[in-house]
Amino acid sequence: MKRQITLITFCFIASLLCAQHRNPLQVIEKQLSNGMQVWLNEDHTRPQVFGAVVVKAGSKDSPNTGIAHYFEHIMFKGTDKIGTVDYLSEKPWLDSIATKYDELANTKDAIRRSQIQKDINRLSRKAGEYAIPNEFETLIQKFGGTGLNAYTSTDETVYYNFFLPHYIDQWCELNSERLISPVFRLFQGELEAVYEEKNRASDDVFRSAMDDIQRHIFAGTPYAYPIIGSTESIKNPQLSAMSEFYQRYYVAGNMGLVLCGDIDADAIMPLLERTFGRIRPGKAPISAPTHLPSFTNHDVFHVKIPVPVVKIAGYVLHAPTNRDPDYVPFTLALALLSNSEGTGLLDSLSNSHRVMMQQPVK
Repeated sequence: MKRQITLITFCFIASLLCAQHRNPLQVIEKQLSNGMQVWLNEDHTRPQVFGAVVVKAGSKDSPNTGIAHYFEHIMFKGTDKIGTVDYLSEKPWLDSIATKYDELANTKDAIRRSQIQKDINRLSRKAGEYAIPNEFETLIQKFGGTGLNAYTSTDETVYYNFFLPHYIDQWCELNSERLISPVFRLFQGELEAVYEEKNRASDDVFRSAMDDIQRHIFAGTPYAYPIIGSTESIKNPQLSAMSEFYQRYYVAGNMGLVLCGDIDADAIMPLLERTFGRIRPGKAPISAPTHLPSFTNHDVFHVKIPVPVVKIAGYVLHAPTNRDPDYVPFTLALALLSNSEGTGLLDSLSNSHRVMMQQPVK
């Protein structure tokens, strides 16, 4: 019996030492029963965990509408359990607001649109009586979370933050819950925030020039449009379209979970199955491959920028995607040309005052 206990103790210590010396660069890939991919990186050098949910859906999946970006904002507004004092009483008002937004999108008459917008204001005030603003963020912070944020790109939407390892159960509960039953509340205020983003982008002459270049280079593809969508789309949002977007793309087979830091990769799977395993199963939607337009070094595209005496020149090159073997060498090459330390070859042109500024855009 003593020999058996000694053997068990030795195995436990060996297992513990193995876990402590796991290669911090090793990424373990697993899959939950509902089809959700999981990437685990165990690193005990700091008592902190980085967690992220990746959704394979971006602006190219709703080109020029801004729906993917809108939905990113809505994912911070809570669920039927978070962000409300009484969801059953709140829901009829939210449903009425959604109906009004659909009506607004299909109405051209200015007088009628003004009346619909007044109706939305009235309904939003009633729905707001049941809302608890920022409760999701408050809960994340309560359980040691920092840096709560998200971004939408052309191909993906990512939600992330850092948290303390002993709150991993709470982090998984909160982040899985927001994916299972998001509620489109407080939308009117969020709409104003998105519209302000669009206005700031429109006022930036260099950003406007980049949008023109993007439309030219990617003409005929979903990548030709800005992530935030057109002004017309922002003025005519449809919550029903956002709901359809959620139903199509926010399924387990189209999502990934990233956990990096002070975790136990060998013991965490039951927790992930119990939380993220509840997400609605479904396969990643099949979309037609996008063939980017070809161009040669003889193609010249002129963009007028309303800044006197300043001239800007740029070169557009086909580059490897992040799945190509040349992607890492390409990224390294860009860093040699220009980097945050200002030590790249192109940075030297700015440092020697030969150009006003330069910035490679990948």
